[in-house]
Amino acid sequence: MDKIEFHIQPSSGSPDHEVRILVNGIDIIPDKMLGLDPVDGWEESLLGQEALTSPGELIYARCSCGVVGCGSDAVDVTRSESAVTWTFKWTSKKSFTFDARQYDSAIAELKSDFGWETPERTAERLIKNLDFNRFLAQGLELEWVSGRTENKITLSFDLQEGETKYQVLCHARWENHEAPNEAVSAIEKVLKDAPKNWPDVEYLFQSQVRTRPTLAGPGWREYRA
Repeated sequence: MDKIEFHIQPSSGSPDHEVRILVNGIDIIPDKMLGLDPVDGWEESLLGQEALTSPGELIYARCSCGVVGCGSDAVDVTRSESAVTWTFKWTSKKSFTFDARQYDSAIAELKSDFGWETPERTAERLIKNLDFNRFLAQGLELEWVSGRTENKITLSFDLQEGETKYQVLCHARWENHEAPNEAVSAIEKVLKDAPKNWPDVEYLFQSQVRTRPTLAGPGWREYRA
């Protein structure tokens, strides 16, 4: 059977990381394409896709611009009790079959590998592990966390108010980017208050309605590019 390995490295054309996939020791990411970020954006990452461990379509490579969906490539994943098969959809008609135990072990190693993380990525992971479920009743659902902007950490939420949708960006000061725990503390301090009292929030309209969110407080403002 074939053998699969995953290696994480900085992306060459995008401000994130990529998972290079090796089968039988050979990198299978097509020329002029990037692997997916291991965790960034969840469903747009490698680990965020259910098809990595269950039958389905798995995007494993993206355009060199870094955007998932812009010239991406995918495989159809099928599995039995003993084997996992990848069949390529577009750039090749090849297929690989892996021993299920070796395949699952490689994924477990990928999930537990944090050695590639920068302080910003560590802060993002730690903050994602906080409890955000308490905001669901107010229509706020966490989408992503980013520490890759100067002097701040940002949370992006989807906000649903009736038929009206918004993207909500909640910012907290984080000046020492070498200390991930300080970013976690800064976010925890903001989240102790009700969303209406969050001090630094931008919102973007995601529907035709152009009204200020009813959840908004004095620290909320419309996003301006």
